[in-house]
Amino acid sequence: MIPSIPGFGFSSHDAETDDGSAKLFATLMTDVLGYKTYFAAGGDLGQGIAKSSPTCTPPTSKPST
Repeated sequence: MIPSIPGFGFSSHDAETDDGSAKLFATLMTDVLGYKTYFAAGGDLGQGIAKSSPTCTPPTSKPST
């Protein structure tokens, strides 16, 4: 599952902080798609979101190493 970062790609142009994007992705993965846990990985802009995921949404997400 590869979501578009808010403000880029096919998403709306409402820019979010890394923490805001991490919370949006957590809602998508858990509430919308029904995953109990998931891994987050990213490069460039996605790296900040992946690092924010565990602190914004514990214990559902885990950053890849």
